[in-house]
Amino acid sequence: MIRHRQMYADDTLVQIAPSYIPLSIAGGTMLEDNVQSPGGMVSTMAQLGYEQVHADEYLTPCRTPTDEESTRFGIASDQPVFDLYHVAYDASGRAVEVCHHVGPTHLWQFVYRVPMK
Repeated sequence: MIRHRQMYADDTLVQIAPSYIPLSIAGGTMLEDNVQSPGGMVSTMAQLGYEQVHADEYLTPCRTPTDEESTRFGIASDQPVFDLYHVAYDASGRAVEVCHHVGPTHLWQFVYRVPMK
């Protein structure tokens, strides 16, 4: 199942983020509805028994936007966007969500903590 999401800061589109969830998890649940529950999709998945315990993220911090992205974000064709694939796993190691985030690079700053041990 795909949840097509667009995220705004005031009236500015800052991110397009479709999430892909196995139908065996989302089928017949409120995840199929376009209604946001308290705590969002991650909380709903936990209530359904698919708590996300870790995620792998694959970031391309800067690439040329597609024509559609330029239009949707209202940016020039030479203004970069980021590409972030987020793959979330439950305690059994099953991938329960894949999300593809895209947004104008100038509106974002990414901060990561890396364990050293």
